[in-house]
Amino acid sequence: MIVFLGIFAVILLIGCRATSVKEFNTDYMSKDNTNIVKGVFVVFVFFSHCTQYLTLNGPLDKPYMDIRHFMGQMIVAMFLFYSGYGIMESISKKSFGYVKKIPIRRILKTLINFDIIVLLYLILDIIFKTQYKWSDILLSFVGWTSIGNSNWYILAILILYALSFFAFLPIKFSNKKSMHILCATIMTIITVGVAFLLFRVNRESYYYNTLLIYPLGIWYSILKPYIDKFVMRNHIIYFVVLLIGLFAFIYSHNHIADQPYLENDLHFTLSLPYTLWSFAFTLFIVLLTMKLRIKSFVFTWLGEHIFTVYMLQRVPMMILKQIGLDQYKYLFVIISLVTSIPLAIAFDALFKKLWSKIKI
Repeated sequence: MIVFLGIFAVILLIGCRATSVKEFNTDYMSKDNTNIVKGVFVVFVFFSHCTQYLTLNGPLDKPYMDIRHFMGQMIVAMFLFYSGYGIMESISKKSFGYVKKIPIRRILKTLINFDIIVLLYLILDIIFKTQYKWSDILLSFVGWTSIGNSNWYILAILILYALSFFAFLPIKFSNKKSMHILCATIMTIITVGVAFLLFRVNRESYYYNTLLIYPLGIWYSILKPYIDKFVMRNHIIYFVVLLIGLFAFIYSHNHIADQPYLENDLHFTLSLPYTLWSFAFTLFIVLLTMKLRIKSFVFTWLGEHIFTVYMLQRVPMMILKQIGLDQYKYLFVIISLVTSIPLAIAFDALFKKLWSKIKI
């Protein structure tokens, strides 16, 4: 896997452009730039999914497996952060008009898109004679269980969209900054509550241990003018903040690594050290984007098609596993990547036509 990671790193570095010492990317949170960052991280998701179908115990695999262990759930951190940020930005600009469309434009659209993909996995399960309980099949359509597809992230984002709708209903009466702060506070509190409930019903920790990154994105949207004014005041302040962020990033990760991992230990998964780790990682990436700009049509395209790339990449992996090509890991990774792209293009085109015909 280190070979593919090396190719990925080369493509990333070729596209990276740093500003001069005293300049900043003032549009670092624009849709174009955030799509590129998401495109970078969806590659990490692809590599991570590959490891679930391959036996990677060779000397050239260990460096990647160490990186994968280090990253953990942080490979989706920026997806959650940018989603929360985008929701808040849209609410700020469109007020209650946007909030009332969340159930249709965000929740229902995502759910229908997801359910069509789940049907595809169900067809593969029937072809490969993979059996699941009826309860698991039914619950897979809301992301509670899986029938071979990726599910926990979709369940998380559907929950967070629903919480956003209810938390920001008061925007109907006022779209002032004070109301944004109130609603963001409500959103944060109920997100913690939902994380606690998911823990109580014995969901795996990855279902809830990154949920708070979404409200972090909401808060960043609210505070961004003040953050930019402070951090971008001069390059000295920026680099001091960057070093503080790096220290928090390393310290919190090392603190977590020193603790015994308990899958359902609330004191660990919702502890201050873990929260600090996820926040520090996310904000450190944001700080880097203030100075680094990535120009790459590869990552741009991946970021624009992130949902389908994320959800459909397991399809070729499942097929290749069934026919025994997992014995040839390099061929497995190449075919999985090459087939995932046209699959995503075709699905996006078909869903776009389908959604345009749905009248709600």
